[in-house]
Order: sequence, then structure tokens, then C-alpha cells
Amino acid sequence: MNRGEYCYNKSYSNGYPMGAFKRLDDFDKAVVTTLYICFRLKENVDSNFMNQFFEAGRMKQGLMRIAQEGGRAHGLLNIGLSDFFGLKLQIPSVEEQTAIAQILNAADIEIQLLQEQMKQLELQKKGMMQQLLTGRKRLISN
Repeated sequence: MNRGEYCYNKSYSNGYPMGAFKRLDDFDKAVVTTLYICFRLKENVDSNFMNQFFEAGRMKQGLMRIAQEGGRAHGLLNIGLSDFFGLKLQIPSVEEQTAIAQILNAADIEIQLLQEQMKQLELQKKGMMQQLLTGRKRLISN
């Protein structure tokens, strides 16, 4: 598998009831188990849009139609390659995909920054509470 290609994990897990799609971003190449379905996108598809598409669970309905749970109830979905690659996706033009991806990626960055700010405020609150509870600081009301 090469950078920018996708891998579909056919095992369901918390937050991913029909398996998870992940793009290889951090390395030039990777070796994955044959239990995964690996693929690259066509040229007329925006990879950032598809990242958002997959994360939003837009494949769930199609996967539910073709998936069968394995016989031992071990969490592995039985999905054939021909059924998987036969799924039809309705996606907008590449220009619209790019515009949508830019907006959603910017929103993701803003959410991440706000989550980091919240963690810092929680640490600050914890420190203030420790000072109040140990008596190092006192509140004086008028």
C-alpha cells in the first residue's frame, strides 16, 4: 500500500459498526494484513473529500446491503471484493468535492483547537481548585 491509498478494515469496532476506512498519510509505504481491502481513488475524486465521506459514515448503508457477519461472531464482516468494488457512490463533481472538503477540514481544525483550549482550561481549573482546597488561596467576598 502506498501513501494516499486507502484501506478498509472489515472488522466492526466502537464508532465504526461497518468497519473503518483509513488513508495512508504518515508513511510512503505500508504492509497490511490481507483481511483489509486496499484501494486507490480514481483521478476524478478528491481524496480529502473521500476522507470526510468515509468518516461521516456515508458507506454504511451500502456496506450493510453486502455484508454478512462471519460464522463465529468474531466481529469480521464477510464482504467480497466484487461486492465491495461494485458499490455505487453518488458524489458531486470534483470541484464541489474540493470545496466541501476545504470547509469540513477547516471545521475539523477549529474543533481540534477548541478541544485543546478546553483541556488547558480544565487543567487551569484543577490547579485553582487545588489551591483553594489546600488553603493556599482564599476567596474573600464583599
